[in-house]
Amino acid sequence: MRALGGVLGPTRDFDDDRDPIQLLIAAETAPLITHGAWLRRHGLTFIAPDALRPRELPGELRRLILALAFARVFLSCTDHLGDTALYSWLCAEVLNAEEPDVPRSENEAFHWDLSLAGADNNDIWLSYYASEEERAEWAEEFTEDPLPPMLPRPFHRDDHLPQPYLPGR
Repeated sequence: MRALGGVLGPTRDFDDDRDPIQLLIAAETAPLITHGAWLRRHGLTFIAPDALRPRELPGELRRLILALAFARVFLSCTDHLGDTALYSWLCAEVLNAEEPDVPRSENEAFHWDLSLAGADNNDIWLSYYASEEERAEWAEEFTEDPLPPMLPRPFHRDDHLPQPYLPGR
């Protein structure tokens, strides 16, 4: 946390000795907090995308990704986005997403699939991430929708993104 510019304050964001049922009830009844507010509680703020200078972008994007991982927020399918687009999307969408304000542990994780698979428009997933088999199944099931062309991923960051450690996996 300190390496990212934050502080570990006097919070109970990681300490929770309740049993799994109590944790589930807490998650269902807790007030909501955005990931951005949770990170600010630990002294982490990020430069607004429109105020970010090009030379600051790589470092600030890496800092944001690592801070999100610290908050147990993990990303996948980012290789179709350039750094500027990814940073803007993370600031607009992920930092503003609300979750229950409960302690976060290594046994839990929030996942953000930026291919938007399962959304109304699956073109990103179909173009960049779906396998040949998945594309064929899609074309067979959704005959009225034209299949977008398969495209190479222009960026290669996904293999280097932090991943959750979940015991038993």
